[in-house]
Amino acid sequence: MKDVVIIGAGMAGMTSALRLAERGYKVTIFEQSPYVGGKWRAVKWQRSGSAKSAYHEHSYHLYLNWYHNFWDIADQIDTRKNFEALTKVHFLDQGQFPKMVELDNFGSLSTVFQNLFSGVIPPADMFLYMYSVIDMLATPMHRDRFRDLISVNGFVSTKHYSTDTSVSMYDRYLAKTFAVASYRTSAQTFQTFLEYGAYLPTPVFNIIRGNCFTYFLEPMEKKLIDLGVKIVKNATVTDIKLSDGGRVEKIAYIESPHDFCTSEVTLQEWLELDAGKAKRTEVDIEGSLICAIPPAHLERFMDQGIYRENPELGEASKLNSEPMASVHLHFNSKFRDRLHRNGVKELPKEPVLLVDSEYKLSFIDNSRLWPGMDEPYLNVVASDSRPLNELDPPHYFTCDRDRLPHDGTGDINPENPRTALDFILHELRKYLYFEVDEVEIDLLEIDRNVGRELMINEVGSWASRPETTSGIKNLFLAGDFCKTEIDVISLEAAVTSGLQAAEAARKYHGAGEPITIKTPSKYPHALFWPWKAALAPYAAAARMWTVWEEVAGKFETNR
Repeated sequence: MKDVVIIGAGMAGMTSALRLAERGYKVTIFEQSPYVGGKWRAVKWQRSGSAKSAYHEHSYHLYLNWYHNFWDIADQIDTRKNFEALTKVHFLDQGQFPKMVELDNFGSLSTVFQNLFSGVIPPADMFLYMYSVIDMLATPMHRDRFRDLISVNGFVSTKHYSTDTSVSMYDRYLAKTFAVASYRTSAQTFQTFLEYGAYLPTPVFNIIRGNCFTYFLEPMEKKLIDLGVKIVKNATVTDIKLSDGGRVEKIAYIESPHDFCTSEVTLQEWLELDAGKAKRTEVDIEGSLICAIPPAHLERFMDQGIYRENPELGEASKLNSEPMASVHLHFNSKFRDRLHRNGVKELPKEPVLLVDSEYKLSFIDNSRLWPGMDEPYLNVVASDSRPLNELDPPHYFTCDRDRLPHDGTGDINPENPRTALDFILHELRKYLYFEVDEVEIDLLEIDRNVGRELMINEVGSWASRPETTSGIKNLFLAGDFCKTEIDVISLEAAVTSGLQAAEAARKYHGAGEPITIKTPSKYPHALFWPWKAALAPYAAAARMWTVWEEVAGKFETNR
């Protein structure tokens, strides 16, 4: 049996462990949190003294058709049945509730006219947005020429047919799905996302019918344990030591008292202040090591020896990651009664995007999908919560409430906001009004994603993303930030990187059958050229129509 040690029990690390353990490898995972899942997690929330509890994911997740490697694992652990296919995304303008507009299976030819006249934006602008998507799919983008130079906005906004409104659709969509503005997103990466989606356009996404721990991660963890994988939790790896021959020979870890995914204390702060008091344990690396941790955590291992052997690993420090706060908002029967009085039987079970909202808000009503929930439970995601980062954490509504100083109250105040939670609720109420007494206070939580920030597919990032192999023979990397054919930061990228790292370790040890890695199919760019040419006159006509509307509007205003 060959030994493999893995740092990190997110999906990348667990995927590596699964495939190697199946091939007879002795695998040990060290995870600094008290649970598996990493960024894709669901943690039980319960306030002190309260009998009420609920599992909270950090953020709702959309699982796409082309997640082939992820679906293979779901089939293997018998969790595919827990997913439901959905086709719609809803858009809600400020002050318009309950009136919403929607896109249905966007990307499918069968719904083109329905989406064209959906009311999300005027039909002429929507046609120009659709045409720009075809234009992007028809344009070959070579990584050496495009990736570090052109953003999505840079590609689209300079086209002669573009309008401000058609371009704004990218930011409305991208800010929610990529957690980054379209002017910062790599056009090459977004093109890849479009290519995979265009090949398998329906349904537009899947969603899990329950929290990801109970309905996926727990069966995954059980499968690993059944295969003999040892998972050491609350273990923060602090050092990676190389031998004189330039291979990993030891790691050291300490027991970590905090969950750094959710705590306001960062890992670096704790290491500097308190880590010296913790018991330090060294582990010999007899075989190989897979680091399946975020880029920011990878930086702490970059000592002189590792940098000398593999200076390319230092490039990961250039990768930017962003926080993406989320609020878990459980309502009581008073809110449900308010909906009924407004003629709303229930909220949609698909995502609802709040148009032009501060912090790029969207939400999904988990009570429509999760069993055992009688009242609405919104997972409200702030895709751009950077303006709120320096505000005081709301004491009673964070995971570390017993440690933080506070003012002695447990109130929320969305009318006169003070904390990050207050400001998000204040903005949400402009779109979906509620009273404070309609909130189930005991289950209210804000998760600011400290320590698990999401790396973004930013222009220029590809060159800094590491390979899953390294210059150190027995050191391999995994994580959605690694270079894979998936490219897009996603659950599938994490799984694919885990498979690549496991296959590289298998080759290094020379034992076991090769590991299968699936790549999504996509149509060639040339297939979209005739569509681009045939629709060009219509794009010109739509652009002329928008110019006429603009001139007519100004004339009417001047009258």
